[in-house]
Amino acid sequence: MQTHRIQLFTPGPVMLHPRVKAALMHAEIPHRRGAFEALFKSTQDRMRRLLGLTAEDDVVFLTGSGSAANECAITSLLRAGEEVVLVSNGPFGDRLSGIMTAYNIGHTVVGGTWGAPVDLHAVERALTQHPNAAWVAVVWHETGSGMRNPVRAVGELAHRLGRKVLVDGVSAFGAEDMDMVRDHMDVLTTVSNKAVGGITGLSVVVARAGVVPPRAQVPTRNVYLSLQNHVQWAREHHQTPNTPAVTALYAMDAALAVFEEQGVAARVAHVQACSRVVRNGVRALGWSLLLPPEQSVDALTSVCLPGHLDLEKFIDRLEARGFSVYPGKGPFLHRNVFQVAVMGALTQADCAHLVAALGEVADALGSRQAA
Repeated sequence: MQTHRIQLFTPGPVMLHPRVKAALMHAEIPHRRGAFEALFKSTQDRMRRLLGLTAEDDVVFLTGSGSAANECAITSLLRAGEEVVLVSNGPFGDRLSGIMTAYNIGHTVVGGTWGAPVDLHAVERALTQHPNAAWVAVVWHETGSGMRNPVRAVGELAHRLGRKVLVDGVSAFGAEDMDMVRDHMDVLTTVSNKAVGGITGLSVVVARAGVVPPRAQVPTRNVYLSLQNHVQWAREHHQTPNTPAVTALYAMDAALAVFEEQGVAARVAHVQACSRVVRNGVRALGWSLLLPPEQSVDALTSVCLPGHLDLEKFIDRLEARGFSVYPGKGPFLHRNVFQVAVMGALTQADCAHLVAALGEVADALGSRQAA
């Protein structure tokens, strides 16, 4: 059992704003009555305003992680015979591929190498060579490496060639300036517990008006994750078809209210400022970053720990001092990479304290010299 407070520098769960914590203490309500429906509509409306949308566009909430939202979207959008060009350069692109494979949805992977930038010419070639590819799918924040993918450029290309665009914005929403119209997005998936600053258990699918096919035009691939079912309940009742995570929706509404009041530009600037504190501090220690700044998301930094330091011990010692970070994934774990996320209710001062702790733990384990 945890006996001391830990600050989460992780890409979900995240530290909560006091107003989000207060929202967790809501009165018990029945989810099939007006109080829940008003909460549902409030949260929908906030999402639409933050994404540049109107009341005609669909916003639905699922009880499940971001993978649930992605599985819901992928299995509900693809008509029989339609395929996907998938831009994949990390574990979360690979996860989208895994969903498509499990449901026998044809797809062509462009890229495939973790941490490699997107080749737009390769995306265009794939779309030209696969006329049945009705959709392009791309992860905005590939947090496996910290790579920011060029969503707007991919979307512009896809729309020019008459394709629709599905964006995994699970870690990006709440940390990026997003406009689904400007950025050429047809469907966006995200969650409550990352850069938005809510709690775990809630995911979101947002679809431009008219994009979700009628139920009769799509093979029946699932029940609980049917986007058509969720859209119908949301449009007609401001409800979910199944029992929702009520408390998570209260927290999401509160987190979105904080986001709106702060303003998108101010939120993005705050994330960037926190990121600079972390990255400048890491460089001052003589350590390197996995990706160059122009390829990196602002909300997460992948740090190369000097090779003579034991990564597992380093992360354990850091947690004992009150700071939680995650080890790298896949090949990056073997390169002694750890990740620092600046999502949620963190300040620049919090980031400075983390940087000090990084150096102290390195000293305690032996040396902070660069590998």
